Amino acid sequence: MKHSLRIPFLCILCCLAGLLHASATQQALNVLFITMDDMNYDSIASYGCEIPDISPHIDSLAEQGFRFEFAYNQTSSCVPSRNVYQTGRYPHNNGMLSFYNVDADFQTLPEALRDAGYFTACVNKPRDSSLTDNYARYWDFQMIMKGPPKRHDAYYAEHFQKALSKAQKAKKPFY
Repeated sequence: MKHSLRIPFLCILCCLAGLLHASATQQALNVLFITMDDMNYDSIASYGCEIPDISPHIDSLAEQGFRFEFAYNQTSSCVPSRNVYQTGRYPHNNGMLSFYNVDADFQTLPEALRDAGYFTACVNKPRDSSLTDNYARYWDFQMIMKGPPKRHDAYYAEHFQKALSKAQKAKKPFY
């Protein structure tokens, strides 16, 4: 396997391993997958930023969760890059080469997790995290945030809480 395929493959493998473990223990694990735009590897403290208290919440998550130490984007554009993680395929193999949706005839990670009993949600940018324009194919909950509030942490928290509430009401783990 080529080095550049390792990270998407490992991400999917970790999710599947968690699902298998959850099946064995009868307790499903929640999966929180966070993507960010326009950041260097050292933009947050847990990866080397020297600015004090720049990212305490993300650093806390990094201490308690899974951290990618050797992750590489497959492309510099956010949409194709996000869809590498959702499909496990290079952009030229999943069809997502730019900022447009494609017809996909294969299953994605959100679809596989939904089939495994997960509640799937995308808070902001479902357009950038889905191969097709049919967001309901991938997400039980999706929120497209527009305007200046979309950059505010309280706005994200509000919509993420809505997604969590819906997952809890459905009695499902979330992705």
